[in-house]
Amino acid sequence: MGAPIAVLAKIAATPEQAKVWVSMLQAHGIPAHVDGESLVDEYAISRRLMNLLGVRVMVPGTCVERARELLEPTAIDPGELTRQAMAAVGAEFDGRVAPAAEGPDRRWRWQLLLSLWLMPLLVWVAYLALDWLS
Repeated sequence: MGAPIAVLAKIAATPEQAKVWVSMLQAHGIPAHVDGESLVDEYAISRRLMNLLGVRVMVPGTCVERARELLEPTAIDPGELTRQAMAAVGAEFDGRVAPAAEGPDRRWRWQLLLSLWLMPLLVWVAYLALDWLS
């Protein structure tokens, strides 16, 4: 028996990620497609929309090794990425990279807690003041 026509190159987490990978492979001359892209079965379409099975990127069996090599994640040095971006706009880069954000700003929690405690207190004080004035 011969080699299969289409072989799984990689499973994408989302349909958008799969489309980016297919475009990238096609740009490198590898014919690729998303498995089930032209579904006509309602059950299969619903499973794909809910992304229950992942999105399979398929390539010809003869190109599978090159496709998997292209789809492997690569580490990018943040300093080099910043240097390239600064060079693209014509600015100088001094070699320092800004630190990554520590996480989401949690001040809103204190503000919410304070407002939930302070607002009823102010309403109560206003009620007492109006009662005293009348």
